[in-house]
Amino acid sequence: MKKILALLLVAVLMMSAAVGCTPKEEPEASVEADTSLQEVMDNGYIVLGLDDTFAPMGFRNMDNEIVGFDVDLAKEVASRLGVELKLQPIEWDSKVLELQAGNIDMIWNGLTITEERLENINFSKPYFNDRQVIIVLEESPVNAKADLEGTQVGVQIESTASAAVEGDAEFAATLEEVVQYSSFNEVYMGVQSGILDAMVVDELSGRYAIGKNPGIFRVLEDTYGEEQIGIGFRKGDDSLRDKFDEILDEMAEDGSGAEISVKWFGEDVYSR
Repeated sequence: MKKILALLLVAVLMMSAAVGCTPKEEPEASVEADTSLQEVMDNGYIVLGLDDTFAPMGFRNMDNEIVGFDVDLAKEVASRLGVELKLQPIEWDSKVLELQAGNIDMIWNGLTITEERLENINFSKPYFNDRQVIIVLEESPVNAKADLEGTQVGVQIESTASAAVEGDAEFAATLEEVVQYSSFNEVYMGVQSGILDAMVVDELSGRYAIGKNPGIFRVLEDTYGEEQIGIGFRKGDDSLRDKFDEILDEMAEDGSGAEISVKWFGEDVYSR
């Protein structure tokens, strides 16, 4: 009998040990709340990063004030949100780093939505359509992309224009050089001075520059196709992005977006 009791006691102890060794379920990791909109409201301001040479989206006027189509849209959204808009000029090739570091809250400067940028940027819905065009001097013998063989073509570094030219490997291989500049102003000056044979730029910016400089530039018929423009926010800042989308939709409905567009382009290019 004692032997049976001893065996039962051993069995009970082994079962207890086995239960004690059962691993505890780890609590699920908590998802960090998105406070991006609330932080902006608490601060009372939002910081917009831009290239201040990119007319007519955001640039400096004769009084050295930053103005432009995107700037006016941003001012209207900030006003409806009840916060101050702070404009922060940045180096365009560092835009994602500036955003991720928290130095700016958004990039609003004719920013094309691309698959590559979607990996690092939280985009709003598009607010207008654009395309990349080729600009040459009025008297240039170049009339098509094929005529640019052996020439120097200028683009802004880390721009959609740069990606478009380099992405068209067959075309890029025919060029003498794709010259990268830090600002669009430098690219325009390169073409105007004859250092460059052509440049690739957003159509809205290009046609605005041509309108301001009649008889100097012209746009080729060849383009790089359609693209969409949006506002760039940090990954995870969904509440801030969604609020901006909501206000931009309101501006489409009440006509204020179209009014700002006509001011800068003479027509309604605001697309929501």
